Amino acid sequence: MKIGEIIQNITSIEAKGAPSDDSRLSARHVYSRMLITRASLLIQKQDKRKKISEASYQTINCLELIKAAPYECPCIPPVGCGIFRSKHKLPEPLVGMNTHLLQAVTSLDGSTTYSETTWIEKKYKSGNRYTSNRPDYYLRNGYLYVTADMMFNKILSVTGLFNRPEEVWDFEDHCNVDCVNCVDCTPMSDREFPLDANNIETLIKILKDEMLAFFVQMKEDRTSNSADNISEQSK
Repeated sequence: MKIGEIIQNITSIEAKGAPSDDSRLSARHVYSRMLITRASLLIQKQDKRKKISEASYQTINCLELIKAAPYECPCIPPVGCGIFRSKHKLPEPLVGMNTHLLQAVTSLDGSTTYSETTWIEKKYKSGNRYTSNRPDYYLRNGYLYVTADMMFNKILSVTGLFNRPEEVWDFEDHCNVDCVNCVDCTPMSDREFPLDANNIETLIKILKDEMLAFFVQMKEDRTSNSADNISEQSK
């Protein structure tokens, strides 16, 4: 479902419950609540080891890598290999059970898959002959790092669950070096919200209930303030 359609569905409750125009919530605020609720629903699924629909994932098709400076490397790479990092910081991925919710980091053709490690673990991996040559990646300071052959294609594909979907769309536009005037001008409201239909239904219900509670509280506060004013005037 498109972002604009979800916002319209959620805010339709305003026509029934909003005390006045000045209490109506902006589309920006509703979208912010959508992101928070989406993250909560997905992390709960991940933590319970339930399957997450492919509709919830986003893919950065072309992640460009550059040679990392020596001080960024946690270990001495094997002879013929180097440490590379993404040219730009990645959009922030969701985190569940202390793990970044990245589904796959692969070569463009999918023939090589990189497993996640950490900056600390990488130090010890270099000395282990069973694991030192396995392709892996780690995230540090917002960048993605890999150890790879100096001759490998320095562009990867990354699929995951990201905190702000619009950052992935903007990242693709900003980093696509193979086209001219390729910025996607599709309005945010016309983009598909990365969440499966069942979870979107749950999200809408949660936010409608949240907004209704907000309006009821607003009405009670106004009634209470009016009663206080009348009481003051009668003294």
